[in-house]
Amino acid sequence: MNENDRHCAEGRNDRIRIFRPRAKKEMNIYSKTMYVKMTAVHSITTTAKRARLAFLPLCLLLFASCAVEESETPVITDRRVPVVFSAPPVAPATRTSVDGNQWVGGDRIGIYMLRAGGALPADIAENADNRRYVVSSITGGSVASFVPVDVATDLIQYPSSPASVDFVACYPYKATGSGGIDGNGYYPIDVSNQNNPAAIDLMYAKVTGVNKSTNAVSLPFEHVMTRLVLNVARGTDIIYSDSADIIATVSGMPVKAKFSLSDRQFVPEGAVSFRMRKVATAAGYLATFEAVVIPTAGGDRRVTLRFYNNEYVWKIPAADAFLPGKRYIHTMTAGLS
Repeated sequence: MNENDRHCAEGRNDRIRIFRPRAKKEMNIYSKTMYVKMTAVHSITTTAKRARLAFLPLCLLLFASCAVEESETPVITDRRVPVVFSAPPVAPATRTSVDGNQWVGGDRIGIYMLRAGGALPADIAENADNRRYVVSSITGGSVASFVPVDVATDLIQYPSSPASVDFVACYPYKATGSGGIDGNGYYPIDVSNQNNPAAIDLMYAKVTGVNKSTNAVSLPFEHVMTRLVLNVARGTDIIYSDSADIIATVSGMPVKAKFSLSDRQFVPEGAVSFRMRKVATAAGYLATFEAVVIPTAGGDRRVTLRFYNNEYVWKIPAADAFLPGKRYIHTMTAGLS
């Protein structure tokens, strides 16, 4: 082999050595690329499967939640139910108001909700403390329906539980605080001014053992005060027929008292005289007077008539008790005979 042939042979060998590694390297790159691509595809597929598997329990959980909620819908234990209040006529028609003996539109009452068997003020339920309700309508000529004065602050709702409650109501409404109902549930009474009898005509109602399944509550109001009616007859020595100037004054009976909304007891606060209210004269009499008075069992009680510069006194028998919710009609003869 000459020199030129040897160089050609070495060149071919060099080229072969150079070409083969390059071809092998390209194959390795291709194979690695394919491996990477296949690995990526496998990874994506696995991730998708895992996502589907993870999503399946979530769907089952949501479905189970929906199913439970739907099955429990008919049984509601935490729903607050507003109380619907009404009141029948006040028996035995003892209510004294400007418009007669029945409820009238605009009459306001105060209502307390208590835990069953409880007393004021310790057992007030759901902060329903002296909520204001007003007569909104009267059906059948006598049954009053009440609505809250302010829905935001006065609406009474039953407790969310099925527990029973009691209700205490009073008329006319008085606010809680200075000059009104005190913190122990005592209602202030002052009968010194008889010009507006509806303002001092205290009535009371209590309903026990009701719950939200009852909803509507009828308040059986009773008159706790006493009505005293005095018919004045003219004696044989009385020649005047004009009764315009006759004044009737009651003495020896309490003018002020506190009434317990828990036990319905009166706490008298002294006895001072007060004038009776002159009303339409009953047939056959000289004059007729009325007064809303605090119940008393006895004592030195008197009615004094003054007219035409004369004074006539009737001493009420000590044995005559003036009981709550009763009306007493007496006749007094003015004269010497």
